[in-house]
Order: sequence, then C-alpha cells, then structure tokens
Amino acid sequence: MFSREVTDSDAFLELSRDAQLLWFHLGMVADDDGLTNSVKRVLRVCEVPMDAVEELERKGFLLDLGGGVKAIAHWKQNNYIQKDRYRPTSFKDALSRLELNEDKVYRVLRNPDTVCIQSVSEPYPQDRLGEDSLEEDRPGKGSKGEHEERGSGEGMRLPSADVYLFSPGTYSKSIPCPECGTMYKAFIMPGDELTMRFTCSPCAKSYVFHSGEMPREYEESQ
Repeated sequence: MFSREVTDSDAFLELSRDAQLLWFHLGMVADDDGLTNSVKRVLRVCEVPMDAVEELERKGFLLDLGGGVKAIAHWKQNNYIQKDRYRPTSFKDALSRLELNEDKVYRVLRNPDTVCIQSVSEPYPQDRLGEDSLEEDRPGKGSKGEHEERGSGEGMRLPSADVYLFSPGTYSKSIPCPECGTMYKAFIMPGDELTMRFTCSPCAKSYVFHSGEMPREYEESQ
C-alpha cells in the first residue's frame, strides 16, 4: 500500500505531521488509479487544516487536476494492482491529464492535448523493469525527454518499422511520430499488452502500433 522508498525519503519526512497524516489517509481512499475527490471529507475526519493540502501540492506529493479531483503523485510506486482486480477510475478526463515519469511518479501533462494512456497492471516497486526492457531505439537525438521536438525540415528521415519494436514487459517507449518525427512517450493500451498508443499534438492525431509494425491512426470509437 505504501512504499518505503517514498515514506523513508527526506522529502517526505520533512513534511509536517499534518501533511504526512493527510497523505496516508488519501492513499487509503484513492481509487485504483490514485485519484480521489474526497479531500475535504478526509480533512474533516483527520482534523487537519487546508494548509496540509497546499503543502502536499507544493512539495509534489499531491496533484490538483481540477474539479475537486486530486492525484497521489507516487501512487504507482506505492501500489501493485493485478489486472483481474483493477477497477478503472471514474475520473477519465482527470486521468488523461497525467503521465508517468521514468521513476513512475505522476506529473501533470505540460500539453493537455497530449493523451498518455498507461498500463495499470504493471508491477511497481516490487518488480522494476530492467534497463534492457526500457531500451529505446530512437532516430536522431538520444535525449530522454518525453516530448522532444525534432525538426521537420527537408530531408528528414522518417522512421522505419523496426523503431517501433518493444520488448515483452515494456510498459512504455519513446517513439517518433511517423509523420513529423516528434518524439512522444507511447504506453501500453489497457487490456492489450501487444499494442501501444500515443498522441501527436502537431499532427493532431492519435496512433496505435503493434510491436515491430508502423503506427496507424487510432479512432476513439475503435
């Protein structure tokens, strides 16, 4: 339920007692994606001031997604949820504003039009993916930025199908848009461990691809 990587960190231990108490209680009421709209109720139950919420947000332990919905930033580090027990969040719009960084910590997307869909059945702190599984075949620059812009000038080489290979157990991969070459983080689609999806903002299109195949445009009705 809670990872010592988080609770034993200096950043967490430097939080006030009220903020720590609130964080633990929010972790108990959050849904399987780490989202909750019960912050005010928990504040009343714990008898802690609103300052505790502001402190958690300021220190990066709690994310404000609007409409009263909050996300526990380190949810994926804290929890392991098997597919057969996972219940998707009812806050779909709020979840679409989140992405995971390489340490499996939520952060709010810089570009709200970019939708990253993540696998919620991957093991978290107990079974970390190896570096080989996350090795990324990228044309051009090797930066690990999740939305690295590439020039689309004349002579740009568009990626081939082998760029879209991913190893079994990989939950995400940095890949280029097949049209403009912009780098994006693609994630395994829920319920389909063989397909990844990403959304390219410049092209205003979503794509899906199977391992080793060129992406195809994805329609929400599919």
